[in-house]
Amino acid sequence: MTADVAVQVVGGIAETALLVTLACKRVARTHPVFFCYQAFCMLEGFAGSAVQTWCPRQSLHFWIVDAITDTLFACFVLAEVGRNLLRRNRKSSAGWPLVLLLGLLTGLLLHALSPWSVPSRFPFVRQLSVDTLHITAVFLFTAFLTLVLWSSLRRLHWPDRELRIASGLGLTAFVCLVVAILHSYAFSWSPSDHWIDFLVPLCYLGVVLYWTSYFAFEDGGKAPVELCGEELVRAGGRADPKRTRRMKFIVPVRRTESR
Repeated sequence: MTADVAVQVVGGIAETALLVTLACKRVARTHPVFFCYQAFCMLEGFAGSAVQTWCPRQSLHFWIVDAITDTLFACFVLAEVGRNLLRRNRKSSAGWPLVLLLGLLTGLLLHALSPWSVPSRFPFVRQLSVDTLHITAVFLFTAFLTLVLWSSLRRLHWPDRELRIASGLGLTAFVCLVVAILHSYAFSWSPSDHWIDFLVPLCYLGVVLYWTSYFAFEDGGKAPVELCGEELVRAGGRADPKRTRRMKFIVPVRRTESR
């Protein structure tokens, strides 16, 4: 068994365990995009192994399509995290002009700080794969940094679930970007330097184990939505019956000590 096959087998088992944990914790109710993303990662891992086994000549084409799809799916997960941040902090507007401005500035800065070069001796498909690796890494890391900067400027509080999900995706994108830069300037793309490519699947494997450990042992489920007494008074002391079935109202009572 080669190292590539070993990493794929362990990664498939870890992704399956994470998906089962998410299903048991009913994470799909609060984070449906993240749940679907993990199901997609598990299925594309099995599909990639099948392509390498039966159609090895098409494995590079499959990887290019998979990298683009995976990056777009991960960006949708970060968008879901941002939406949940607005809900938990009771913000009505996302401020899309600010988001677009931060994304544009962050993307241009990362593109300027992480140039890459593609050897001209490579065939077209190989050159396209190198460009795809770098562009997808820059795009995903830009989305992560944009989310962090946007939440900081809006002074949003990060719940634990959103923090764990976003930090895992951000770390994976950062490692992909570092590997692409090292290949361009410090190491060649020869088979002897293939060991550096293992940093990406090993990093993602660590992130999957990190998510599995959190959701299995530390996550306490969805926190109830707190509503203070003043907001109940403004609402006339009554709540919408449809909302009452979905949330738990907690009215803090000030205790007075009798002397």
